[in-house]
Amino acid sequence: MSYTLTGSGTHAVTGGTGWLSVVLTAFPSVFGTGRANPPDYYGIGSIRLGDADGYWSPINLDGETVLLGCPIGTTTLAYALIDGAEIEVTEHAGVNPFSGPAGSAGATGATGATGPTGPTGPTGATGETGPAGADGADGAPGATGAAGATGATGATGATGATGATGPTGATGATGSGYPVLGNTVLGTTNARVTVSSIPSGYGILKCTFQLRTNHTAQTVVALELNLDTNTAHYTGNGGTGRLTVCYAANYAAGLFTEGTFLIPNYLDATNAAKRTSCILMRPDDTAEANGVVWTPTAAAAVTDVTLRAVNGSFIAGSRLQVEGI
Repeated sequence: MSYTLTGSGTHAVTGGTGWLSVVLTAFPSVFGTGRANPPDYYGIGSIRLGDADGYWSPINLDGETVLLGCPIGTTTLAYALIDGAEIEVTEHAGVNPFSGPAGSAGATGATGATGPTGPTGPTGATGETGPAGADGADGAPGATGAAGATGATGATGATGATGATGPTGATGATGSGYPVLGNTVLGTTNARVTVSSIPSGYGILKCTFQLRTNHTAQTVVALELNLDTNTAHYTGNGGTGRLTVCYAANYAAGLFTEGTFLIPNYLDATNAAKRTSCILMRPDDTAEANGVVWTPTAAAAVTDVTLRAVNGSFIAGSRLQVEGI
């Protein structure tokens, strides 16, 4: 670990540090120089090492690089530098390189004599066992009550005759449901919900939605076709691409705005403009009626339908389903 110090103060020393290298990185404007090699200096500053009990004698910073051994247990580096002086201190883990070799182990002292064992106290006398009490007499068993009489089993009634099978009803009419061309349900929040790769073979697209956003107020929902995000391509009475509005986070949980809009002639690749409209009751209980006209750069059949939250994102569970008519 290295750190730079100026002025005066103290700095913690990492436990286990064996020695420090102190490099003089900036000199004061005035200082003295000796004649040693490398040069020795004076009038730059001093440092002291210490532990929890105090500090050892100060050490003069008399060279450009000073190596300083740390006594065992060193926790603090105190420093006082002349204005303009700056030092960089690097901690080195390990044993103080300036400590001498460990001395030989002293002789083992003699084992002290074992003290005498104290006397065992006398065992107290055992008290006499008291006499056993007499057994009490057994009480007489109570009389068994008489068993009640079993009631007679009633007769089983005769099985009724099976009624005649009624005539088979007429076959119901064929349902009027439309084939689902795509259905997207969001699993996480997303600013858009899209049904892509819509096939041909039908005349009108019926689009049904269920929407709610995480915005702080009811949110405008815009229509995008064929992943075209250029707002200049959308016009209508409700603003650029505005189709409707939907529930947001300020309404009771579980409320989703539901509605349907149609896209006629979706396969028309000759006329550029595609038109749709949506009429529903807004979350604030006012009617919302908007028409959207999409005029792309080049005429194209509709292959992708997207609803976009103008503010915030749709929450999980929001969905868009496209059916063919």
